[in-house]
Amino acid sequence: MTTDAIFLSPHLDDAALSCGGGIVRLVGAGARVKVVTVFTADQLPDAPLSALARRSHASWGIGDRPFEVRRAEDDAALRLLGAESERLGLLDAIYRRSPSGDALYADPLWLPAADDAERFLPRLVAALNDSAVATPQARVFCPAGTGGHVDHVLTRWAIEQVADREAIVYYDEYPYAARPGVSASGADGPDAWPSHDLRLTAGELETRIAAIACYASQLRGLFPTAAERLREIASARIPGIGPRFVQSPDVQVSAERMAARVRQDLAAMGGEQYRWSPRRESPFPAA
Repeated sequence: MTTDAIFLSPHLDDAALSCGGGIVRLVGAGARVKVVTVFTADQLPDAPLSALARRSHASWGIGDRPFEVRRAEDDAALRLLGAESERLGLLDAIYRRSPSGDALYADPLWLPAADDAERFLPRLVAALNDSAVATPQARVFCPAGTGGHVDHVLTRWAIEQVADREAIVYYDEYPYAARPGVSASGADGPDAWPSHDLRLTAGELETRIAAIACYASQLRGLFPTAAERLREIASARIPGIGPRFVQSPDVQVSAERMAARVRQDLAAMGGEQYRWSPRRESPFPAA
């Protein structure tokens, strides 16, 4: 059976966060949709955790081997959206190290380190060439690098070595795209293509919100209160206290806060945001 559309997701949540409504629309029109997720592997058991990894683990609250839980969250979300899944099993930037063993990234994770671009990017290109992304008849949806997260930028650079840019649909990543003054990584080529707002139906919006809610471990980090952000930092710096905060009252309302934020942001943004070549037709059917 032919795959019609592939959404390239750097992490186990990006496709649902940014494109959940678009996926639902395509599936509803009879398209076979696959989400190919890049960074889906746990750190090796004997490898030390960087300070950034400890902070991320504290925010997620699911231990130091978190990706089994994160993959299960993703399974639930993609079932709701009606998409298939493929995972490339590469290491997230919070785990990657230089040849000398130093952590490549501290906080924040903005733009690739030179060593990462030189050593890791070829591995990512090879993995994409071996994946469903290389299927010639499928339309590929790729992160634009909005916000500059290193894993998103590397994913974009890699797919642009694998697929024809004219055939790629770029999506602006949420929640970065909702922040004032945030833009994609450049102003030439595809970044100069017109931006299209995909206005979602009420059903598409609510399905997108339900899919995002499946990523329970990520909600505190993506939609935090000030108190939660302080707890995340404290539990990363003082190991052992993090579990005390997982059941805090403000943590329990993260899903409700997320839903309100998504509705508010998409209303202000005009919908999900995509770019495609002016020479090509819209990849989405009318609602």
